[in-house]
Amino acid sequence: MSEFDLIFAQVKPWFDMRISYLPGTIFGTTVGLWGATVGILSSKRWAYPFLLSTGIVACVIALGMLILGTIGLLTGQPYAIWYALILPGAIGTIQMPFFLWMIIIRHRSTELLKLASEDL
Repeated sequence: MSEFDLIFAQVKPWFDMRISYLPGTIFGTTVGLWGATVGILSSKRWAYPFLLSTGIVACVIALGMLILGTIGLLTGQPYAIWYALILPGAIGTIQMPFFLWMIIIRHRSTELLKLASEDL
């Protein structure tokens, strides 16, 4: 065995591999509930700061999971560890900016409707 193999053979998993489904499940469920909340509250002007800030937090969490998963891959963590972080992190990092964009567009259209109704 090479010195490289000896270094990575001694890496301990960050968490128990039997619970590797939890990061993606928790993140996916939370973002799904957030999406339902966006659908219900996106036309309410008072909810815009809440929806946008929680969306940005979810985007940062997704990016953090992607970075942690990549670090786990590069440091030789088992497949169940790094894959459980990279998959939800990559999906969230790709999708969340589009969701935030939709919130911004919906807020703008609501503001335009408000202005148009005031003109009547």
